[in-house]
Amino acid sequence: MSTDSLARHPGRPWPSLLGPVAEFYQQLSSDSIYWFLRVHHENMWPALSRLIRENLANGQKLVLEGSALRPEYVASLLSDAITAICLFAPNDFLRERMHSESGYIRASKAEQACIDRFVGRSLQDNAELVQAAKRHGFALIDVSQANSADELFRLTTNHLDSPSPSIRQGSIR
Repeated sequence: MSTDSLARHPGRPWPSLLGPVAEFYQQLSSDSIYWFLRVHHENMWPALSRLIRENLANGQKLVLEGSALRPEYVASLLSDAITAICLFAPNDFLRERMHSESGYIRASKAEQACIDRFVGRSLQDNAELVQAAKRHGFALIDVSQANSADELFRLTTNHLDSPSPSIRQGSIR
C-alpha cells in the first residue's frame, strides 16, 4: 500500500500544471514547501501508526511504502514483527528521473520553475530520509543500482515469510 493513496497533498507539478499546484510551487519559499511536506507527514503519522498497529494486532501482513513513513516515527514501532527499509537514490538519478517523467524539456519556463521547486524539495527530503534511516539503523537500498529490486525482494519476502507483518519505508517519488 502506498502512503500517497492515503491523504491528499499538493502533488507533482505535472503532467499538467493545475492552478493550486502552480500557486503552491510559485509563491512559497523552498523552506516553506519543505516545511509543508514535513507537516503533511506529521499529520499522516497517527493514521499510519494506527493502520500498522491494527494490521499487527490482526496478524495481517502489510507492506507499506512512502516517504510519509519518516524514520523518526517508524523507529518507535520497530520490533521482531516490523522491519523498515529505506529506498533512496543519488541526486542526479532522481533529478534525471523527475525531469524525464515530467516532460521537463518540453515544459514552459513557468512549468519548469515549478518542477525545479519540486525537485529541490524531493532532493532535500531524500537526503534527510537517508540520514534519519542511518541514525535509526534501517536497511538502505540505493534504487539506482542494478541489483536493488532483487535486494528489496529478498529483504521484504524474508520478513513476510516470517510469522509477523512488515512495513517498508521508501523515499522515491
